Amino acid sequence: DFIFAEDAAEAVVKLLNSNYKGVVNVGSGKSHSVKELTKIISSVSGKSIKSKNIPVTGPYKLLTNINLLKKITKWKTKYTLKQGLIKTYKIMKKNTYNELNVFLRALFKSVHFLKPIVLFNLDLSAI
Repeated sequence: DFIFAEDAAEAVVKLLNSNYKGVVNVGSGKSHSVKELTKIISSVSGKSIKSKNIPVTGPYKLLTNINLLKKITKWKTKYTLKQGLIKTYKIMKKNTYNELNVFLRALFKSVHFLKPIVLFNLDLSAI
């Protein structure tokens, strides 16, 4: 479950402006494989991404249940995974080419370490 930062920020603001007190998951509510992610990044960047064929440990699929978030805020994502990656790439491309390569290398070095986590699990009861 990948979510674009602008979407996550909007969801958090909507939650903070609600009267809800409790724990709420924030995510896109859509599952994408790392393979799908790499295909999109390769397509957007024009870079070839080679798989190291490292066996997956943990779940093959991660999906955040955002039903409560939708019920409380009527929120939904504005960006698909591809749209978010395109916008991110364009922003990063404005920076130096070297910084983009550093980002892509760092991203794919860490991808095989992804564990089943919820992007956000907000406890609004203390607010």
